[in-house]
Amino acid sequence: MSTASPILATAPGVIDVLAYLLNAEQTSILQFAQAAWPYLTRTTIKTKEPLRRMIRGSEARCRALADLIQGLGGSLCRRGLQPQEQYLAYLSQEFLLPKFVASAHLLISLYQAALDDVAGSAHQIADLLRRQAGDLISELALLESTMASK
Repeated sequence: MSTASPILATAPGVIDVLAYLLNAEQTSILQFAQAAWPYLTRTTIKTKEPLRRMIRGSEARCRALADLIQGLGGSLCRRGLQPQEQYLAYLSQEFLLPKFVASAHLLISLYQAALDDVAGSAHQIADLLRRQAGDLISELALLESTMASK
């Protein structure tokens, strides 16, 4: 008798889709913001909390995707901070905030495409991706409304 989890009954390529999403999360400017947070002192108090929420959300999404990939039998390649990203800490808030917004929009579109790709797989996978996309949409809406009220 097999003790495999029902989530392991997935369509071929699902791990690839999840790995692509994880890579997109890890290479987004939101991950840079996590590493550079102590240096982002020029952000106003108004935008600090929405940015912090997006950073925490990105960390949580990465952890969940990594756990799911490993649970499905896949392996992970960790990505460290890239040397060229150190220069982003010196850029102004006016320059960086639109980059965070653009990155979030791109991630949302990738999550939506991934949902189409995993449509035939276990419901837990699609549910996780829907939840993560919804969280990202909420985080983005908060940042955009904060930026609009400046």
